[in-house]
Amino acid sequence: MKLQNELDGYFRDSIRATIERYKNSSSGNAITHSVQEINAAYYQQESAKLRQQIQTIQNSNRNLMGDSLSALNVKELKQVENRLEKAISRIRSKKHELLLAEIESLHKREIKLDNESIYLRTKIAEVERFQQHHHQMVSGTEMTAIEALASRNYFAHNIMTIGSGSGAGHGCELATWKGRVTDVIFSGLSEASCPKQVLAFQNSFASSHDTLQVHCKSGDDDLGVHFVKFGDPVYSIRFGDNIFKGTYWDCFIQHGPKMEYFLNFRAYTSGPSRRCGQLHTWIAKEDGIYFSENGKPEEKTFDWTKV
Repeated sequence: MKLQNELDGYFRDSIRATIERYKNSSSGNAITHSVQEINAAYYQQESAKLRQQIQTIQNSNRNLMGDSLSALNVKELKQVENRLEKAISRIRSKKHELLLAEIESLHKREIKLDNESIYLRTKIAEVERFQQHHHQMVSGTEMTAIEALASRNYFAHNIMTIGSGSGAGHGCELATWKGRVTDVIFSGLSEASCPKQVLAFQNSFASSHDTLQVHCKSGDDDLGVHFVKFGDPVYSIRFGDNIFKGTYWDCFIQHGPKMEYFLNFRAYTSGPSRRCGQLHTWIAKEDGIYFSENGKPEEKTFDWTKV
C-alpha cells in the first residue's frame, strides 16, 4: 500500500512538470512569433513609405518637364514655376561665369599672338638687313679667295672654259665659282677659326624624382627625345651657325609626375653676324625656365604651361 502511494505521488509530480514545460515552451514560441510579426509589419510600413517617396519624386520630375500638369492646382503650378526659375537662374549664372573665363583666356592668347607677331616681324627685318649686308660684303672676300685658289690651279678647268665660251657662259661659270668659293671659305672658318655653339639644358628641380624631358629640332634635323635626370650633367647640342639661311632651334620640354608641365619655345636664333664658341644654357626650375649666356647670371625667361 505504501509503495502504491509513492508511485502515485511520483506520477503526479512528473505529469505536473511535463505540463509546466509544455506551457513554458508554448509561451516562448508565441513570443518569437510575435517579434517576427512586428518586424514584418515594420518593413512593410517602411517599404510603403519608400514607394510613396519614389512616386512623389517621379511626379515632381514629370511636372518640371511640363508633363502631368492637369492634376495640379494653381498653388502647386506656382511652386513648380518658382523652382524652374531658380534653376534657370543658377544655370545662367554658371554659363556667364564660364563665358567670362573663356573670354579672358582668349584675350591672353591674343596678347601672346601679338607679341609673337612683333617678334617675327623684328626677326624678318633683321634677316633682310643681314642679307643686304652679306651681299655687299661677300663679293670682295670671294674675289680674294678666287685669286688665292686660282694660283693653286683650283679653277684651272673652269678658267679655260670661260676663255673659250660666250659672254652668257661667263656669267654662269662665275656664279658656279662664287658658290664653290663661298663653301670653301666658310667651311674653313667653321672648322678652324670658329668653334661650335653649345645649347645646353640643365635640370635644377628641387625634387630628385623630377626628370626634364627635352626634344629639339632645327629644320629637318630632329634630335629626338632626351631625358635629363636630377644630378645628371647638362644635355648639350653642338652646332655651327649657318650665316646664309640662319640657324634656329625649336625645343619642347616637359616635367612633372605625369609630364603635365611643358613649354614649346625657340631656344636659339642666330644673329646678323656669325657667332662662335658661345654657351647658351636653359635652366629648368619649378617656377619657370631661366636662361644664362656664357656663364652670366641666370634670368627667368618663361613660365611653365600646365596641361
